[in-house]
Amino acid sequence: MNALHSERIRWLLIDDHAMFADALSIVLSLLRPSLKIDTATTTDQAIKRLQHTHYSLIILDLQMPECINEELYMQIKQAEIDNVMICSATFQPQKALALRKLGLRGYITKDADAADILAFADRITDGESWVCSPHHQQQLEHYESSRTLLTERQIHILQLLESGATTKQVAHQLCLSENTIKTHVRLMLDKLNVSNRSQCITRARGLNLLSRH
Repeated sequence: MNALHSERIRWLLIDDHAMFADALSIVLSLLRPSLKIDTATTTDQAIKRLQHTHYSLIILDLQMPECINEELYMQIKQAEIDNVMICSATFQPQKALALRKLGLRGYITKDADAADILAFADRITDGESWVCSPHHQQQLEHYESSRTLLTERQIHILQLLESGATTKQVAHQLCLSENTIKTHVRLMLDKLNVSNRSQCITRARGLNLLSRH
């Protein structure tokens, strides 16, 4: 066993679902008795723990309700903790990509076995820069490549259309002419290989281009 794992190490699990946090911390501790896991179910609790204790790893849920996740993550970085992994209910490519650029080290979903979560954490503390399941990595790569299909302007237009805005309303909001909006829509139909706006929105959703999480 790696010498690092034979020492008593301390991790922080941040998750607003107390039952999940307690259960996971207990199981991980049973799998590795040398491991001490503290839990925090609110952002305030997490910040207080970070102020008083040094952790070698943070396991963070994406759905903490009290704080924008990027802000909470930056607070963790300010505590000089480099090893941070997400353990959340679903895989969100847009969030994964944004947090990875901030230095996030791994992403796993809650349906994984505790042994897999532990193995992911070990790979991070052993120095791997990015740890993700092959399936989720494929989703992330697909998301990154699909982003190049549409411009940021076109994605914004499509988001407005998805919300129910008319061409005229979109044009007014973006300070563009209606003809310009129509031109962008025609280009999007061609790029996504669909024949109408409804299909365009459905296709964009399937590619995670309209994700707002």
